[in-house]
Amino acid sequence: LVKEWRLVPHSVEYIDFHNSEYLPPWTFSESSPSLRTLRLELEGRLESLTRKGVELGCIGGDQVYRTLKKWHGIDGALLHFLKQNAQKLPIKRVTSKAHDETLFLWQRALWYLSEASEGPNPKFKGSFLPAQSWCDDFRKLFVELSSWHGSLKPCHGIIYPVGIDGKEWDSKTKEVLNYFKEALLSLRLAKEVLSIHEQWRANAVEHLKRTGGFSRMLAHSATNWPLLLMEILTQAAQIDYFQPKLVINNFDMLRKAVTDSSGDPIVDAALYHDSLLLRLVALGLNDRCIPVIFVTSDSYYSYQLQRDFAYANAFIFRETFGWTPEESKIHLVPDYFTEDEWQVIASELGSNSRHLSELYTLKKSGSSEEISEENKGSRFLDFLDIYFGHLQVTVVNPAMESALEILKKFAEDVHFQRVQKSRLSHGVAWRHPPNQTDKDKCCQWAKIQLMDIVQALSNAEFGVNYLHDYSYEILDDPAAQALIEVGLLYQQRDPSFIRPLTRGIQRCLVR
Repeated sequence: LVKEWRLVPHSVEYIDFHNSEYLPPWTFSESSPSLRTLRLELEGRLESLTRKGVELGCIGGDQVYRTLKKWHGIDGALLHFLKQNAQKLPIKRVTSKAHDETLFLWQRALWYLSEASEGPNPKFKGSFLPAQSWCDDFRKLFVELSSWHGSLKPCHGIIYPVGIDGKEWDSKTKEVLNYFKEALLSLRLAKEVLSIHEQWRANAVEHLKRTGGFSRMLAHSATNWPLLLMEILTQAAQIDYFQPKLVINNFDMLRKAVTDSSGDPIVDAALYHDSLLLRLVALGLNDRCIPVIFVTSDSYYSYQLQRDFAYANAFIFRETFGWTPEESKIHLVPDYFTEDEWQVIASELGSNSRHLSELYTLKKSGSSEEISEENKGSRFLDFLDIYFGHLQVTVVNPAMESALEILKKFAEDVHFQRVQKSRLSHGVAWRHPPNQTDKDKCCQWAKIQLMDIVQALSNAEFGVNYLHDYSYEILDDPAAQALIEVGLLYQQRDPSFIRPLTRGIQRCLVR
């Protein structure tokens, strides 16, 4: 997103929850992805960021242990892990200055992971377990970090075998390598502990899915690992040295994902999505959090999200509706369209980045050759006509259907007295919606409301200044709110107009 983010000290991980690569956030997906797939991708990217922090010496084993113990009781999971895996291994004394049973169990489990991850056939494999060449990689890293290696110390005094081809390293090299190895093993052990916690709750999760209930504890159990990594990364972030960031495109796919019938039991996608967002908000409000950027075109995150989460100011929004001609030149529009084409686009379609991207794709598609052969003189206008048809069918019509559903929901809320009386003042067209028992009348009423607001705005040439004209009642109109929520209209702040999102959307609305 920013050129500087590709350079040190920035470390950025980019995730696209859409099935295909490099698709814009407004791209429609016919099939919902698997929640398990999205979860593994999210955790994998966070693990990659965390590994970078370990390699830079910002994350140590002691930090992982303290952060994990701060939020979770780990004694039972450590005992379970040792009984299941380390019961046949000989007992090895682990030096510990503190008489802490939890710390002792943690050290035993670390020692077992160290033993089990080495040799020709390691028992444990994972993103945080060093491979056979871990010593070579860390030795190269040690040369780069030689200026500050003296400050690195093992956290729990665990001694690991080191050496390549029988050659022993000096004590400082061993100290640094032990530090890195312990950090990676601690992360792996933390993942095992949280996985055991989640397995213990598997039956409860299955019961929750069957009954359709809600449990914050069960929802949080699925997001414990990514949130632990987020907190560790936040603690490890250092200005001008290690500045991690996370960018997620098509974040709304996480809320719409499907859960597999087979595999590990996991809560529904909506619960997972809400738990992840709630805990990120809590982390940012109560402590601090690394920058997390969600890119989506789902209007849920502009309107309904604040109502569901009751955090009106917790989310920072940056809604992009289009470019000015000056901004479009900065974004290389002249490289894709001629000056004459750009003048037509600006007057007929609008300088919206989505329109420009899709129109350029259409221009380069196979249909451009057919159009150029039939009518070479006005082929770009033919492109526009085809694109307007595409916009009407794939964007405006589905959005109007969604707006109809919102108005039906409003009629239901009025029937059950869930709407504030201030929105139902005398004389408004939406004061008396039909009864919900007659579906046809309710649908017809919703269509009339939408046609009425579009016709009124069209007669006013889409120039209703709700602030200057004291027309605040338009903000209470459920039809106007529905069109804003589905992304066809937007509430401009300065000057204060209710306008279509683009000129192209406006032309499709008045057709």
